[in-house]
Amino acid sequence: MADDDNDLFTKVPSGAAPFVFRLLLAFGILILGSYLALGFFFELDVGGCASRAFMDLTAD
Repeated sequence: MADDDNDLFTKVPSGAAPFVFRLLLAFGILILGSYLALGFFFELDVGGCASRAFMDLTAD
């Protein structure tokens, strides 16, 4: 049986470390999600219009 005082989901953490951890976790999820969304967008791009436009923007 788990003690309610040691439950990770109900215990309110104190200090700056949990806030920083949650901030980094949120940014990580946001970056990973946008990376996956862009990947699917370019995979489903019919005719490669977005891919060509992206290459034109990144060309020297």
